[in-house]
Amino acid sequence: MLYGEIIVIKRSGVDGAHFPLTVKNCLFGRGKDCDIIIKLPNVSAEHCRIHVSDNKQVFLTNLSIDNPVLVNSSYFDKPIKLNHGDVFTIIDRSFRFDETEESMKSKLRNPDKDLNLNRPLIRIDDAPKSLKSKSQKKSKKK
Repeated sequence: MLYGEIIVIKRSGVDGAHFPLTVKNCLFGRGKDCDIIIKLPNVSAEHCRIHVSDNKQVFLTNLSIDNPVLVNSSYFDKPIKLNHGDVFTIIDRSFRFDETEESMKSKLRNPDKDLNLNRPLIRIDDAPKSLKSKSQKKSKKK
């Protein structure tokens, strides 16, 4: 199954090699067992991993302590969901994640697929005071 595509972004900014994401785990690093090998001295043997969840969401996990991966020029400390067009950078090598047309069409057909309607979007305890007072006034009037 094709979950997306990893595109190398050349230093000039143009697209380079395209790697189809056909496995649920894709390891980046300089180690010989990595799926995508980056032969640079500052790249860890296992630098980061892309994981596809059972519901076909794609996540990136940083595995390097010394040289963390950036996603869209920002650091992250937990696995981060990759969206179409996200750019991640390992040292000075950049890659772009592109979703497949099929997964993008699926999202258009089912835009609320990832929304959990069984949990509240905001808890009253976490709400700003202005929301608390309005909802508390309504409940007192009843």
